[in-house]
Amino acid sequence: MRRLTSIILLLLPLFAHSQTEVASSEEVIIYPKFSYGMHSVFIKASEDAGFQYSILDMDKNNTLLSGKISSLEPLVRTGQYSFYTPGGKPYASGFYSNNIPFRVWSFFDGEGQVVSSVNYSAAIQFMKNFGDIDLGEDSVQLAKKSPKFGKKGMKEFLSFIQENAIYPPFNMINNEEGKVVCQFVIDKTGQLINVRIVEGLNEDFDLEVIRVLSLSPKWKPGINNRKPVNVMYTIPVHFRISSETE
Repeated sequence: MRRLTSIILLLLPLFAHSQTEVASSEEVIIYPKFSYGMHSVFIKASEDAGFQYSILDMDKNNTLLSGKISSLEPLVRTGQYSFYTPGGKPYASGFYSNNIPFRVWSFFDGEGQVVSSVNYSAAIQFMKNFGDIDLGEDSVQLAKKSPKFGKKGMKEFLSFIQENAIYPPFNMINNEEGKVVCQFVIDKTGQLINVRIVEGLNEDFDLEVIRVLSLSPKWKPGINNRKPVNVMYTIPVHFRISSETE
């Protein structure tokens, strides 16, 4: 477990890429599946119970979250967590290691049946394999013909992110929102590589963006002088609790 935690922390630094941005910025907005609203919440953490951690909605007498922590101040989540809807139904279950989501998380319908699974360990492995590829002399450059995702290009890629992203349950319960700015390269083969979080929020939001980017199928690479080239993109991903404009 200690080795896994060390590997994860090495894979998720928040730093700016040294190369110059060469592609137009786009943005995508992610909304939660539902809102917990301004509920009355009681947070309980008992050291006697092995630092069992719970968030309760006292108005409805529902448990919204249960799990364990290794530290309360600062809050450090560890082990398995269970999340519930505002109505008290099972919503999600997954593991944390030193506040970072890992392994496979399950998401449920109102009857307790698994409707989707997301693999954060696969996202971490993606960063190990494709997170820092040395492009050598093939430096990132402008392309007369931009890379293309699917049939509609960037518009379709933004839809791909929206369709596959999941608002992190812990942030939903705490009504947390904000912007994650990510950077990535579409290389000469059309592979999405060299993902960077250049402006992050926290472990849950940042790794969710990395996870979705890791799912990207190949693009048509950018072309310059009839040859494929590497092209960098910067995209802000907004996580918003409500649809109200900022």
